[in-house]
Amino acid sequence: MNKKLKSCLLALGLIAGSAGVAQATPAVWSDLYDPSDVLINKGEKIHFQHELDGYRPGIDTIYGASLTVWLYDDNLFGDTILGDSHEKVKFDFDGTGWTTPTEVNGIGANLGWLDDFFEQTLSFNSLVALLSDGLLNVTVKGHSGDFRFDKSLLVAYGNRAKVPEPATVALLGAGLLGMALLQRRRRRSVSI
Repeated sequence: MNKKLKSCLLALGLIAGSAGVAQATPAVWSDLYDPSDVLINKGEKIHFQHELDGYRPGIDTIYGASLTVWLYDDNLFGDTILGDSHEKVKFDFDGTGWTTPTEVNGIGANLGWLDDFFEQTLSFNSLVALLSDGLLNVTVKGHSGDFRFDKSLLVAYGNRAKVPEPATVALLGAGLLGMALLQRRRRRSVSI
């Protein structure tokens, strides 16, 4: 094989090898579950699943995530004035076991865009290991009293891998095939 052909094949091999290298860009994926105010009594559970749209398991990576859950007391004045009891909630994520019971506060009314001011928000940040498939199964359980579940928001931060365009890969393959056919033709002409 002549020196020029070897260097040409080496260059094409390097190009082919670098085409498969994934480069990553920062990305944010989110999912909102909003069932419109579910009353949860003691011992009752609701189950739902967050799915990160656009996340590609095995290709993209997640390095941080947070889940925010909005809850409020079903009594208009909360438990301090004319309250019904102290409400507590527990959570289970992907079947890993129940969290410790947490007090539910909040003003006791769904106020739309004012939810962040008057409803109680609970945040969970150690969920990265549970998101390898882009799914998070959540169970909310009433531990004591009764309260309302308003909504849940999952936000994940990570890197989105760049995948080569199919046309680029096809063009590269055609070039390599052409080089192989050219090499084969040269071998035949030399041996005759």
